[in-house]
Amino acid sequence: MTRPSVFWLDGKAVESRCASEGIQFAYGIFDTLRFDNGVLEQSAAHLDRLNAGLAKLGLSYSLSSQALKDAFTSAKAAAGRESGALKLLAMRRGTPASDAEVDVQLYLRPNPYGELQDGGLEKPYSLGLSAFAKNSRSPVAGLKWQGYADHLLEKDRAMSRGFKDVLFLNELDYVAESAVANLFWIAGGRLFTSSLDCGILPGIMRANVLRAAKLAGISAVEGRFPLEALLTSELVFVTNSLMRLRYVDRVEEVVWQRPSAQSPALDLFKMLQASVLDLVKEAE
Repeated sequence: MTRPSVFWLDGKAVESRCASEGIQFAYGIFDTLRFDNGVLEQSAAHLDRLNAGLAKLGLSYSLSSQALKDAFTSAKAAAGRESGALKLLAMRRGTPASDAEVDVQLYLRPNPYGELQDGGLEKPYSLGLSAFAKNSRSPVAGLKWQGYADHLLEKDRAMSRGFKDVLFLNELDYVAESAVANLFWIAGGRLFTSSLDCGILPGIMRANVLRAAKLAGISAVEGRFPLEALLTSELVFVTNSLMRLRYVDRVEEVVWQRPSAQSPALDLFKMLQASVLDLVKEAE
């Protein structure tokens, strides 16, 4: 007679679902949303990306906007929190993937970046280079999958050297992304960012910035760029849904002085910042 599997959690035996493929093998997708004054920002875009990621992992499951709304309302009431960060985690349970169920978890926490009114000009961001390359050919490239240990490990190493985050190049030595954000830079009145085929996350805030640039008639170039293109630019910033746009003043040994009030690059950055806030409000 085959003995059933036994799973041990916090000092007691638990049912097998607690040892799902999501927990054992990082087989799942997560997403992070900002909420202010009790309202989730751009929840439809985040849900679309999460569900697309699940489909790419072969999971026939789709989280509905109503399910998210109900879960968020309950969690928000229990936490007594009206502003902060929401993390969604959708994990595979069962085999094969096409028949697997999906366990969904939701966490609320404070926004780790706080409120940056000026895009971080007073508290700029800094990036140290990773010693390891991102693999743009990986089947999980561009997904917010659970296996983010490499991102966190490299971010911790960068922070131990005095930086706030880490900058990854991909295996072809093109600029990719940071551990937690997409990258942009401004040069000659044009906006530049890595293309998705560099293996980067299709960030929600990244899409906002590109849309804002298009609406304003600003040339925005997505492509494969060597590190030198970023290092010789006039202004660098990072984006994610929690901090929105954040000015960068240092990448390794290269330091940018705070741009003057007459700087065209600073004007462009501030214009993008204001336009993105309008786009976020429109989506609520």
